[in-house]
Amino acid sequence: MSDELFENDGKQVGTLRWPFKKYTILMPEKNDVDAFAWLFASFVRMYNRKKKNPEFTYNNDIENVVKGMIRQHFGNIIDVPTLNKVIETTKEKYLDPEKHDSIKVFNNLFTDKMQIRYIFQDCITGSVAPYFYTEYEAESEIPYEVDFEGGLKPIKRDKPAKKYVKLAYRRYLNRDQYLLQDSEVNLQDFEKEEEILDDEDAQLFEDDEDPIDNMESEEIQPKTDRKSSKFDIKFLDDGREVYYDLPVTIEDNKLLVKTPFDPSTNPWMNVCFTRGSNENKDIKEYRDRYSSFLVPQQKVDRFFEDPKDSIYNKLPNCVNIYRTIEKTGKRELRDMVWRMEGLYARRDPYFFLECSKMLEGLVRIADYEPSDAEFRNLATKDTVDRLLKAKCTNIDTWHLRNPEVFKKWKFKYVKPENFPVGKNWKPRDDFKSDFLDLMLQSDLSKSPLMKYDSVNNIWSLWVDRNSQGHYNEDPKRFRVSPESLKTMEESVNLLCQVIKRGAQ
Repeated sequence: MSDELFENDGKQVGTLRWPFKKYTILMPEKNDVDAFAWLFASFVRMYNRKKKNPEFTYNNDIENVVKGMIRQHFGNIIDVPTLNKVIETTKEKYLDPEKHDSIKVFNNLFTDKMQIRYIFQDCITGSVAPYFYTEYEAESEIPYEVDFEGGLKPIKRDKPAKKYVKLAYRRYLNRDQYLLQDSEVNLQDFEKEEEILDDEDAQLFEDDEDPIDNMESEEIQPKTDRKSSKFDIKFLDDGREVYYDLPVTIEDNKLLVKTPFDPSTNPWMNVCFTRGSNENKDIKEYRDRYSSFLVPQQKVDRFFEDPKDSIYNKLPNCVNIYRTIEKTGKRELRDMVWRMEGLYARRDPYFFLECSKMLEGLVRIADYEPSDAEFRNLATKDTVDRLLKAKCTNIDTWHLRNPEVFKKWKFKYVKPENFPVGKNWKPRDDFKSDFLDLMLQSDLSKSPLMKYDSVNNIWSLWVDRNSQGHYNEDPKRFRVSPESLKTMEESVNLLCQVIKRGAQ
């Protein structure tokens, strides 16, 4: 293996001395509510917002989707009977539209008592960190400050408007939801969240000040006759400027900065870095300088094409995956292998993120006739379940029978009603529903490599991406092992049964 190719992956290549403002605020104390009940209710409401349903829409399909998510991610700490009790509590406390409106649901979180919290504002973009430190956490977890000398020059020094503090608090409350989302939290996700506030949010995040001119959002015009929310914050000071050193690292051949705060704020910090490098020439210079540590594509090509060294010596762990992937003729899939090699050698959980990208790529180029829009429009879930059962005898397809997967499969070719006029629309790839279609329409189930648990293994490898790299940095929760590598090898071999050699 060429150590030179992997020498920077996972390493710190520099430091940015970044300016923040630390504020002391007074906010309502949070009730000691049932954590699982609130989590369940939050997922239901998040699902309804995503589907543009009325907020309190609740039926068996929605219950099964959310119940499946809870079981999948928290099954080791909550059993089914307990979860069923939680669901009944949730219906009573949070999901009955005759008893609650959106303000009351949100206010169930808070008491009339006030508490002190500490927050941080990025002085480059003006964004508020989605973490609210208690007094105890402020003493034990906030890092030591550094001198301003050599630091970036602050741009945003104005106190943030309350609506943006409250928006940060919503992110803080929902940080576990980000963890479970299918897509990576990125700049586009944050901007969409900031620019589009539904009626509920407009009520909850109403501000008694004029919006400041910052990079968070377009101005949101205030509405009249709004209900008041128990949640409100008071600034106890004008903020104090502080500096922290941010490590700049290479992960998956990408440039990332590490947050100085709670690990859950890492995606937020990298959004600030991306925004800052687009707007600020000093940060752009730092980004360009540290980008020199990334591996150029030409170097990757030479790595695979150099005849002086055998591929086994270059990829001792992932050589079997490489030999299978090479037959597809897809360079981007081939390039994933060398990144997987470095990640596996370090037992880095980002290995699973790279696995998921490869699985997505293989499903995308599979050689089969996808089901068309007419068939999907006429199909019911019972119909699809029966077809799947008939085609996949002796194969566990429990995950593919999830109602949410069926809905994404059914409406893939349906243009959303609220899609902007004048913009080009095309069906969006979705791994779960596309994998379902592959199993329905291809002969993959007849492959001699197909085992009873093959579908679940592929599904689990893909889902593990959601626990890696977005928020959680606890290595004890995730194990990159020879077993996970073997599962990936088998999954790649299986999916390549429906891919032509040299597929484009």
